[in-house]
Formats: sequence, C-alpha cells, structure tokens
Amino acid sequence: MARRWLDFKRKEWADETYRKAEFVVREYLTPALRKKPISTLATPEVKPVLEAIASHAPNLATKVRQYVGGIVTYAVQTRLREDGAALTPRGVVPRHKKGHIPAITKPADIAPLVLAIDAYKSPITRAALKPCFFKPLDPG
Repeated sequence: MARRWLDFKRKEWADETYRKAEFVVREYLTPALRKKPISTLATPEVKPVLEAIASHAPNLATKVRQYVGGIVTYAVQTRLREDGAALTPRGVVPRHKKGHIPAITKPADIAPLVLAIDAYKSPITRAALKPCFFKPLDPG
C-alpha cells in the first residue's frame, strides 16, 4: 500500500520530496509494518515505530506520522480500508522543543568553527559544511 501511495504522490511532489518519502517508507515503515494489513492497521501497531524514530529524530517522526496518515487515507480512498477506520497517532510523537539556534556573529569565532569542520572524520560531512564559508562576500 505504501508503494502505491508513493506512486500516487509522485505526480504532485518534487523529486527531492519523493526521494525523502521513499527513503522513510523503505527504511522505517516497510520493515516495521510490512506484515500488518492496511485494512486493520491500528494505532498501537504504529505507535512503537513512531516512538523509536522520535527517540533519535523527533522532526523525522513527525513527518513519518504524516506519511502514515497519508497512506491510510489513500487506502480508504482506494477502498482497501473502511472509511472511518482512521489511525489516531496524534500525540504519540512528543513535541520537539524549539529553541535558539546558535549563530556566529563575531568574525573571530569563524576560525574555530572552520577548524571544527576540518576535524570531522567524514569527508561527506566536511564537504557539506564547507561551502558555507567559501561564498564570495558581498562588497557592499
């Protein structure tokens, strides 16, 4: 059912949005819920999946909750689930506390940040972070 939902959504989503949703379905939802029929899938079966994701990626868990809701809605619309048999995963994912995002505001603090980026073992992480520092400065 999740594959059919992804195929349906692909028509209206940008490529990157589809890629992210497909990753979530493949890596998180399919392994955990593959043997659960969509016609009887219940909140208690989805809850541990969302909680596991929320323990290490709260924002992702919120998105996964939305995807599960979309899949269930699509199942209802395609008559693979009874209308009115909705899941109620709202509140399963704890609210993520939003707070201050640190920012460098003093030029003297840039060098230690660049050194910290250089210390990352992963070349992918270094490559992702460095472009922030090598953009030409606006002369104005």
